[in-house]
Amino acid sequence: MTAGTDNDADAKTRACVLDELAVNGMYLKHAPAELRGDKDVVLAAVAQEGSALKYAAEAMQGDRDVVLCAVAQNGRAMKHATEDLRCDKAFVLDAVAVGGWALEAASEELRGDKEVVLAAVKQNGRALRHATEDLRADKEFVLEATALCGYALESASEALRGDKEVVLSAVKQNGRAMKHATEDLRVDTEFVLEAAKISPWALECMSAERDLILRAVAENGMHLKHASAELHGDKDVVL
Repeated sequence: MTAGTDNDADAKTRACVLDELAVNGMYLKHAPAELRGDKDVVLAAVAQEGSALKYAAEAMQGDRDVVLCAVAQNGRAMKHATEDLRCDKAFVLDAVAVGGWALEAASEELRGDKEVVLAAVKQNGRALRHATEDLRADKEFVLEATALCGYALESASEALRGDKEVVLSAVKQNGRAMKHATEDLRVDTEFVLEAAKISPWALECMSAERDLILRAVAENGMHLKHASAELHGDKDVVL
């Protein structure tokens, strides 16, 4: 077989692999070793499925363009990046900005870095769960996080999920974050009504509480829409 024929065969194999990757990035697992180290081929794979980074050559797992592409498609693909990248603050900041879940695989030091974690929370509020325990218990930091995304409250320490100032900060950004407050706060009628003044969506998790809804509707009739279907048929509530 001539060199020209070999090149034609290689080009055909590459084209076939690219066709497969366009619909199933994980097909990279079955690609020839040389193609798993081909940047364009790997980019095609991770653009379709970020987790395909697992099957890329090590050089590609340490390539910033490739890893960012993978993380943008699936933040959890970060775990397949090289340790050097996962410890590189500048790179991790770029990664969490396009895929907040990338924080999960960042080095412990960076999972405790306020700038990095806030960037992750801004992209995906629930990424706070991957921050260090110290940060999740830091009131000033959690206030910043919940101001960016109310659902970050879900991953705050239990003490902060029971802190009225923190919960109101979360509710202000997203009323439905009220469901992540501690039970003590969710059964505190006066506090729930205070939260409802900021966002009526805070009533959603309390919509079965008839007396609370009665008081809320008395203050603002529009709160009725956040009551349960059962209470919609309650004459005292509706009237």
